[in-house]
Amino acid sequence: MTRFAPTLVLLAGFGLAACNGGTDGESDPAGENATVAGHVAPTGNQASPVSPQPERTEAIDLKEKSDALEFSYRIPAEAAAIPGLADMLKTRAETAKRDALTEHAEMAESLPVDAPARAFELTVDWSVAADTPQLLVLTAEGYDYRGGAHGMPIHRVLYWDKAAAREIPFDALFTDRAAALATVRDDFCAKLDKARADKRGISLAELKKSTDDTMESFTACPEFDEKIPVAFTHPVGGKFGRITFIVPPYIAGPYAEGDYTLDLMIPKAMIPYVADKYRPSFPGTGN
Repeated sequence: MTRFAPTLVLLAGFGLAACNGGTDGESDPAGENATVAGHVAPTGNQASPVSPQPERTEAIDLKEKSDALEFSYRIPAEAAAIPGLADMLKTRAETAKRDALTEHAEMAESLPVDAPARAFELTVDWSVAADTPQLLVLTAEGYDYRGGAHGMPIHRVLYWDKAAAREIPFDALFTDRAAALATVRDDFCAKLDKARADKRGISLAELKKSTDDTMESFTACPEFDEKIPVAFTHPVGGKFGRITFIVPPYIAGPYAEGDYTLDLMIPKAMIPYVADKYRPSFPGTGN
């Protein structure tokens, strides 16, 4: 998605139903067939019955369009299959939609009758960034327009602990978040500078020499904070393969430059700062 939006939004979910078969009540005087958990056990040359395959959970698409709001919220099948996660995200989606409609109504009341408020737009599309035995990592891209010249991007990352059946904060992955991210700081800044120079059509030397007042803040390497979502991605063999930073507009460059998405290798130096509980999801560690 190439458009952008600044509000985090929400997801939804459906539960899975488990079906137990039952006997049909017919007698089997010869005792040739025994029933176990609703299934008929074969005897002799009788062919084994084919166990029914569980129905695949579908992605959840929440859509609504009116004069006030064009709303779209997508939850991938992998998240929809986890009742707690799906319900949590669906609740967030409904809350975000309600807040947008409330804000639009307030704006409409403040405008002249002959200048109606333009419809807002809120889209959020969650996808799976990584799926390990321990953690499901979701990333969201979206667009949030609330009037004005343009909207802003939505970029969010969600970590779901499968065993605990709950969302965990990014900090929970580490014993020391700052120290862990410091191990990729140099690579992050170097890769960001290269990407900025490429977008601006200048050399790295020219980027460093920039003194234009409007661009000076867009040549420095931004600090790691909540404005820059971080996702562990590209799993290999049940372990994360990369660490991905998503830098939105106005953090590393002007709005026109869009986002900067930077994929880095996970350095060995980071592993000692990973919490023991989650080390199996990181490279260079045992199961």
